[in-house]
Amino acid sequence: MDRGIIQGATLIYRGEVASKNTKLLTAAFAAGLMETALEEQVNLVNAVALAEERGIKVREQTSKPPGDFATVIRAEVTTDRKGYVASGTLFGKQFPRLVRLGEYRLDAHIDSHLLIFTHHDKPGLIGAIGTILGLHGVNIAQMNVGREVKGGEAIGVVNLDSRPPDEALRQLEALDHVVSLRLIELPEAHEMPPWLGA
Repeated sequence: MDRGIIQGATLIYRGEVASKNTKLLTAAFAAGLMETALEEQVNLVNAVALAEERGIKVREQTSKPPGDFATVIRAEVTTDRKGYVASGTLFGKQFPRLVRLGEYRLDAHIDSHLLIFTHHDKPGLIGAIGTILGLHGVNIAQMNVGREVKGGEAIGVVNLDSRPPDEALRQLEALDHVVSLRLIELPEAHEMPPWLGA
């Protein structure tokens, strides 16, 4: 699925993090953003510059009054097709959580293999997803669903212990009521991203 060409990104730091030096966090975000788009090595030193060389402006904003969480980082990415928004926080000192994706509120773990799918909120869909993954030997570690209204549009985030085979992804995408589906590969909870040591 073509999600468009990235034109810019804004990171909004809110709460406790807004009083810190956020340059390293912004560099880490830029590195993750550019990692799969470039063949050359991306690291914390060159990530923002590499993005800007390609016309992608990475901006920062801060807002010290806390919202629902003591600290929240909101990422807004704009492409030539549409905008994407995600917000994350830290539970305790070491447990990152995805708390918003688009207009949906969540409480999803951010590590390993993330299966993210938008869908119509209908009975039986979650069971069907679990059945397909089970038939392909893929274990579900965590699952979180966010919705605005009962029976309306919804989003699901499933943490998996292993990468599903392509056939499983095709079967999941073909399920009734699934609108879109994407697999995102992240480091395990105890691992660092490759660009951190680059």
